[in-house]
Formats: sequence, C-alpha cells, structure tokens
Amino acid sequence: MKGNVGKSTETLRKNLIRILSEESVLADATDLLAYRNDASWFVGNPSIVVLPRSTEEVQKCMRYAYENDIAIVPRGSGTGLSGGTVPAEGAIIIDLSRMNKILELDKDNLTIKVQPGVITADIHSAVEKEGLFYPPDPASQGASTIGGNIACRAGGPRGVKYGTTKDYVLGLEVVVPPGNVIRYGGKVIKLSVGYEIGRLLVGSEGTLGIITEATLKLIPRPMYKKTMLISYSELAKATQTVSKLIASKIIPTTLELMDNETVRAIEQFKKAGYPTDADGLLLIECDGYKEKDVEEQIEIVINACKTLGATEIKIAENDQQAAQIWAGRRSMFAAYANAAPTVISEDVTVPRTKVPDIVKAIKEISAHYGIRVGIGGHVGDGNMHPNYMVDKRNKDEMERVEKACAEVAKAALEMGGVVSGEHGVGIAKAQYAMWQLGDLYVDYMKALKKVFDPKNLMNPGKLWIESGGEGK
Repeated sequence: MKGNVGKSTETLRKNLIRILSEESVLADATDLLAYRNDASWFVGNPSIVVLPRSTEEVQKCMRYAYENDIAIVPRGSGTGLSGGTVPAEGAIIIDLSRMNKILELDKDNLTIKVQPGVITADIHSAVEKEGLFYPPDPASQGASTIGGNIACRAGGPRGVKYGTTKDYVLGLEVVVPPGNVIRYGGKVIKLSVGYEIGRLLVGSEGTLGIITEATLKLIPRPMYKKTMLISYSELAKATQTVSKLIASKIIPTTLELMDNETVRAIEQFKKAGYPTDADGLLLIECDGYKEKDVEEQIEIVINACKTLGATEIKIAENDQQAAQIWAGRRSMFAAYANAAPTVISEDVTVPRTKVPDIVKAIKEISAHYGIRVGIGGHVGDGNMHPNYMVDKRNKDEMERVEKACAEVAKAALEMGGVVSGEHGVGIAKAQYAMWQLGDLYVDYMKALKKVFDPKNLMNPGKLWIESGGEGK
C-alpha cells in the first residue's frame, strides 16, 4: 500500500503549507490522534492532515499527492462504522469539514446545493424552515457530513418510506485523479445522457474521487405526523410487525426495532422512558399531508400491533414527547459505548419477510460465541444492526466476535440479503463484500478503479480485500 514515499513529514508539511496555508495543515502528533480512526475499532497512521476551503484547494492537494505517490483519504466527521476513513500508512487526510456552506436553496426547483462538509442536520433545519423536506436521516445526522453520507450511501430510519441518500442526489462536482474536476447532473429530475458516472461515485467511499459539491432533491414537508412506542413481551412478535403492516398496505415513515438489551442500555445512558421489561420495542412514525390520512394510518398500525400481541402502545401527544422518544433511539450507539469499552456495530439487510429469521440468527450466533449483543435497526426496510459490546483488549473475545460477524453476514446472504445496507464496506466488510459480489463483479470494480485512479492512491485498501488486513 502506498503512503508517504521518500519524504519526511516536515518536508511534506512545508510543501503543503505553500500550496494552502499554515492554518490549513496539521502535522502535530496530538492533532493527528483524532484522525487515526473513525467510529469503528480500526486504527491507521496518517502523515498529515489538510483542511481545504474550496474545490480549487482540493485540486491542488490531489495534484501534489498524485505527483508524489502519496495516498489520499477524504474525510468528513469520521462517524463511519466500517473503517472507511481509517488512513493507509503515511497517507494525507483531506478533511473537508471547512467546506461547509449551503450554496443555494432553490425553492422553485426543490433542490439544495451544498458543499461536502455541511452537517446533515443543518440541511434538515435549513429546508424545513421553508416548508421543504430532505428525508435521509442517518442516526449520526447531528455530526455526519453530507459528503460522507453520499460516499457511503447513508440510510436512516426514514428509509422505509422515503429511500436513502442515493435517491436524493441529483448532481455532483467531484475532484478525480490527478486533480481534474468532473460534474454530473444538476437540478433536473430526468437525465438520459451517457453513463451515469455520478451514480457510480455515490457509495464509492472516496476510492474514485472527492466530492466537493452536491445538488440534492427536496420534497414538500409533510404537515402531520404521529410517533408511537410499542412494547412486546416477545421479540419475535415485534419482528413480525413489518410483514403485517406491509400486508395491510401501510408503509410507515419509520419502523425501528430495539431488543431488551438495547432498551436497557439506552435507559442506563439516557433515561428516555423506555419500558425495560419489554423484550422487543418498536418505534413507529407515520406522516402525511392530511391529518385524516395520518390518523387512518395510525389506526391500521395499532390494530396490526394488537393482533400480534403488543402489550403497550404509547402515542406521543405532542412534539416534546415525540422528541423524547426519538432521543432514546438516536442515542443508541452512545448507549452501547457507555455499556462496554468497545462497540462493533454491524449492518446487514435482508428482505423484509426475513427479518424474524435474521434476528433469530443474530441471537443464536452471538450466544454460541458468548458475545453480548444488542439489536437495533430499521426493521421496516430489513436493515438490522447487531451491536456487539466487547473489549478490543481481549484478544480471545475479539476473535470470537469476528467469527460471529462473519456468520451473521453469511446468514444474511443465505436469506437473499446483503452485507451492508448503509454503513458501507470500508475495511470491516471487505471479505464479506467478496462473498456477496463474487470474483467477476469485483474484477469489474477493480477495472473501474484503475481508470479513475491508476496509481491506487485514493483511499487504498477499501471496498474489497486487497489490503491484506492493513489498518487493523
């Protein structure tokens, strides 16, 4: 893997300062500590960090790195869970957090143009003030950047009804090796000209180029919504709800699952008011443009849940109660981190009818390896998150959890699912991606990679298992 070849860090620092400015280059060991990892348990070792403020500065950084055979790792807030921004040895990290402007909000065309460092929640806030709606809502929305969301095809609770980040990208500006700019799409809804290179870049995890602008689709904001918290004494009954609702011709805005382990972890951390005796808990939200429509949806949901033996149904009476319910769910990862030294958050997706099967498999596999697991996930679209609470200092435990993760991935594939629904591949899922895609598919990916990045300097070692395990 290529890194900083034949140049001292001090020489590198001086050269990059000449290209950018002193305040845009970080080389101090203390500063670099924050860039060694993302929210996963993988760790790398960057040479230096640069913080460009414009597309032109990104181009300058890439040209310098490419001319000098230095690996490049684009980075947003570092909230990824699969090691996607963990740097190759000696790499330059291009931190895009200073490119954080909303460039245009076009209410007439229902679009917003943003730089990659804009925080996702800030997009939500800006458009909702205008009566508009950007549906994708990853759990990390308060910290994650839109560039990172696009690079990993981020999802979120509202994906069950509205789709995920990939469904809202209309246009992109991307810097590609050795420092050129390509532009895709724009404000138009329809596009039928040439290969959709922009679609290829969505989900490419920084291995093909660096996103410097994005144009996103907006929709009118739903006027009404209702939030519910539904308890079950049996987790299996909770997992069957999704099929019951689909059969009832209802697609809720969100349909979130939490098992008892997750509920107790959240309550110990956040005190969200969740019932700790529930074996399974569902957070269901319905929205719409007419109050009557939402009320009809809620009635169908309640009837379906009662049929499956729900023990308690709590409907938020106002926005404050709804916010409290969501605060618990959005603190889920932090709650796990509070409960154990290391959290490994996995991410598999299966057909919705297979949700009960994958939850059962996760429980059985984790029990077999003696690993504490909490299950949370977007049950409405089949996207489940087994969260393993372990200690990375315990070598035996880490070996067991790696085996458990692999078996869960295989189980998802056997059920017609995929090994990642929203976290991306990064380092963590490289081997699993090979199982899913197969040699021929990966060969085509490698061929495309070579066209965009002939020196293999763009976030090397990610997406497929060519890194030999480096970065762990």
